Formats: sequence, C-alpha cells, structure tokens
Amino acid sequence: MIEEEVEEEDEIEEEEEDEIEKDEIKEEEEIEEKQIEEEEIEYEEEEIREEIKEETKEEEINEEKLKKEKIIEEEINKEKEGIKKIKEEEEIEEEEEEIEDEEE
Repeated sequence: MIEEEVEEEDEIEEEEEDEIEKDEIKEEEEIEEKQIEEEEIEYEEEEIREEIKEETKEEEINEEKLKKEKIIEEEINKEKEGIKKIKEEEEIEEEEEEIEDEEE
C-alpha cells in the first residue's frame, strides 16, 4: 500500500513538474512572440520614418524648385519691362523726330 501511495505521489509530483515545465515553455513562447511583434513594430516604425524623411526631402526639393522658378519668372518680367520701356522710348523718339520733321 505504501508503495502504491509513494508511486501515486511520485506520479502526481511528476505531473505537477510537467505542468510547471509546460507553463514555463508556454511563457517563454509568449515572450518570444511579444519580442517578435515588438521587432516588427520597430521595423515598421523605421520604415515610416524613412518614408517621412524621403517625403520631406522631396518637399524641400520642390520648394527650392518653386523658389528658383519664381526668381526666373521675376527676372523674365523685369526683362519684359525693360524691353517695354525701350520700345516706348523708341516710339517717343520716333514721334519727336516726326514732329521735328513736320516742323521743318
């Protein structure tokens, strides 16, 4: 009888140890899964940061292009104004010459 009780106790103890071991393994697996999830999240966050950097860089490039285009446009407008003034001056000179010719 005692031997049977000891065997039963041993079996119970062994089952408890098995349960504890299973629980530990399960806990380790959960920890590993969480670590993997965290690594994936970190990777995704890094990708997003890189995308934002690229977008920001593109925006800066576009802003620079717009500034340059505006400067060029202003220069063209200045040149047009200069040409317009020259034409006006030439017309005035022609008119003055015509008036002088008529007076003579």
